[in-house]
Amino acid sequence: MKTPKLTGWLLAGIAASRFLGLAAGEPAPTYENNVRPILEKSCFKCHGDKKQKAQLRLDTYEALMKGSGNGLIVDLANTGNSMMLKLISLEPGDEDIMPPKGRPLSSKNIQIIRAWVEGGAKP
Repeated sequence: MKTPKLTGWLLAGIAASRFLGLAAGEPAPTYENNVRPILEKSCFKCHGDKKQKAQLRLDTYEALMKGSGNGLIVDLANTGNSMMLKLISLEPGDEDIMPPKGRPLSSKNIQIIRAWVEGGAKP
């Protein structure tokens, strides 16, 4: 018997939640509650209200979703193509990794941002 698509998606969501350390039934990550604190710590120095390298501002949901001078950084039509996910997931030492200075984002923080993007990048 074939498993209905909904059941497959539900199981995938539960597995992702457990991987991220989220309890089953816990709400999906949001910008304000989960992503903004990560970005504030690592990204606002270059992409905040005072400075916007590459014309990119990350300190508000609206600005983040607007993108940069190079276009959108979150691609909801093709989440795997999101520039934000690509740049934070590069190997340490890669010249394009974000943030470029200091410590790279932890794998847990990358997974939170990935879950947020893949979940529809809710405010």
